[in-house]
Amino acid sequence: GDFSLDSAVPIASSSKWYTAATIMALIDEGVMALDDSPAEYFDWWADDPNDPRSQVTVSMLLSFTSGFNTDASEISCLRLGARRSDNESCTHAIYDNGLSTEPGTNFAYGGAHMHILGAMAEAATGETFNTLFRTRIAEPLGMSDATYLAFSSEDNPQPAGGFISTASDYALFLQMLLNQDLFAPELYQAMFSDHTAEVER
Repeated sequence: GDFSLDSAVPIASSSKWYTAATIMALIDEGVMALDDSPAEYFDWWADDPNDPRSQVTVSMLLSFTSGFNTDASEISCLRLGARRSDNESCTHAIYDNGLSTEPGTNFAYGGAHMHILGAMAEAATGETFNTLFRTRIAEPLGMSDATYLAFSSEDNPQPAGGFISTASDYALFLQMLLNQDLFAPELYQAMFSDHTAEVER
């Protein structure tokens, strides 16, 4: 058809790589760390070792092994059209819904892990996740304004599936991953390592 390199379209789960890179950029800045717990960002998150939610780390959230395996069928604010929420409130709903598996023991593909990461990044910086992506990834790579986190809203973004982008902009992103020239080499190594080889799927 008339689809071109500059056609702006929803990219669904291809959003996850944009989000992971944004988190890595914040880690590179020292704003976050792979072994951070959400309890360091939210005063309502358990830090009691007897509560398994206290064991969740940024690394587990990035590798979908956090144990928060719920989806939009259970928590309405995870739906792409869910505007009547904000990132932290939705994360609190995920937290209250509880773990499906022990942290670090099971791989489960889904958006809840990254929703928590998005809220953590916003809490750490005071900036919206879309702004974090634009300033840490899109602008340094020379992406167009067509690439941004569009759904569900600025207050309740969907970092696991809410981006709009173009083929040209995604190519710039992929080239950055090949060049490994945006953040520290060890963070690329962490991105490209298999974190699920020894967990259940």
